[in-house]
Amino acid sequence: MLAAAAAGSHAAFHWTPPTHFNWVRDYFDGVAARNAGPALRVVDDAGHDEVLSFAKLARRSRQVANFLGGLGIGPGDRVLIMLGNVVPLCETMLAVIRLSAVMIPATTLLQRDDLVDRLDRGRVKAIVAENAHASRFEGLTSVSLRIAVGGAPGWVDYGETVSRHIRLRRQPPDDRDPQDPEVPDPRVPAPRTAGRRGDARVTARRCAPPL
Repeated sequence: MLAAAAAGSHAAFHWTPPTHFNWVRDYFDGVAARNAGPALRVVDDAGHDEVLSFAKLARRSRQVANFLGGLGIGPGDRVLIMLGNVVPLCETMLAVIRLSAVMIPATTLLQRDDLVDRLDRGRVKAIVAENAHASRFEGLTSVSLRIAVGGAPGWVDYGETVSRHIRLRRQPPDDRDPQDPEVPDPRVPAPRTAGRRGDARVTARRCAPPL
């Protein structure tokens, strides 16, 4: 009898996925809430050691998300991220997901022809890159919103994720969560390659809840 009841319960059970799922808002923020444990540690070539807790990384991602949102980035917009292993890489990735925008990760090894391909086929709206790589985008006019970590002539300075709020509002940067966009079935298109010669493939992956 118990076996029959268990089998019936098993047959009747089904997962009910949420109509809207955002990995950063619905999962990472829960892990990060009041969590002082280390989430990220970056040691650069000069030996500078930076450690961010889960709580601080979540807070910084909200600040960056509000900064990007203020520049016009919203759900479905594509953001090319060309950064090395630096703290802004993680902050930006989390911020873009938080906005339900689309991140297109790009290795810092990409040269001009590769960038033209990704910007055009990826229909990129914004670029976030280190200032050392800003010159590779010279003359590529398809994307006007450019954000440089470390600042670059003609680019928005990534440092304004903090300093702009202090300068204009005389208050700490906005670390509130931006308004939650309702995106029932967000997809993440991103150029990627399997290591073979030729143009990178553009694929789309669905951001589904982990059921």
